[in-house]
Amino acid sequence: MKPNRPGALSVRTVSQYRRREVLSYLGLRYYLDNAAARTDDWAREVAVDLALSRDNAPLFEVHHFKEVAESGVIKHRPLFLPGPNEALAEATLLAECARHPRVFRNPPCVFSYSLTQGKDRSGIFAHYIGGLKARHDEIASACDAVPDGVVRYTDIRSFYPSITIGLARQTWRDWADLAGLGSRFRDLGDALIDGQVSTGLNAEKTLLVGPMFSHLLANLVLRTLDDHLSRTLPARYVRYVDDIVISSNWNK
Repeated sequence: MKPNRPGALSVRTVSQYRRREVLSYLGLRYYLDNAAARTDDWAREVAVDLALSRDNAPLFEVHHFKEVAESGVIKHRPLFLPGPNEALAEATLLAECARHPRVFRNPPCVFSYSLTQGKDRSGIFAHYIGGLKARHDEIASACDAVPDGVVRYTDIRSFYPSITIGLARQTWRDWADLAGLGSRFRDLGDALIDGQVSTGLNAEKTLLVGPMFSHLLANLVLRTLDDHLSRTLPARYVRYVDDIVISSNWNK
């Protein structure tokens, strides 16, 4: 008998971490070796139940290359990677969020971490290169519209670590309520956020880089700012994660 095709949630999760981090990817491959674990029912019921009932979130700290300083010192960025069940529960929650595009779809000025929808199995989020290309096209369009204009580029230093767990939790609850998410998914979001401080690795109690849920939360934290600046500035406003570009004719 031909085995059943893996569910969309398991394939999305594997696809996302395959291009992100080898340890999480290998953990998922072992976890999903069980045919039952590859089904969407498992992701929605078992994985979520385990995430809701665990005491400590399985997050693993790794260090990714960031840059070489002028002094020659190599700098690394700490990432905190979820265990396979946690990653699958995250994918389930983010898939539910994608079912509410009125609330969770990025505004037109934001080009990072767009949720995949429907039967798309390419990842939890759309591939980053599509967002980068769209951002480039938007900036090029702004420059063409104002040939003598000025383009200003800035970024938010230590963006994710600047978001406290308290702010992330309140932001999640506000947007989850606006979307009308059921209590199970609202509680799962709370559990994933609380899990970021349950391991003892997060002494500052700020949003960790690594979990996929962090990317959605970071976008939601900036949503009010995005909406305000894109609507009121006499300029074109574009954001990709923490990189902000503003283009305008500054002489007017």
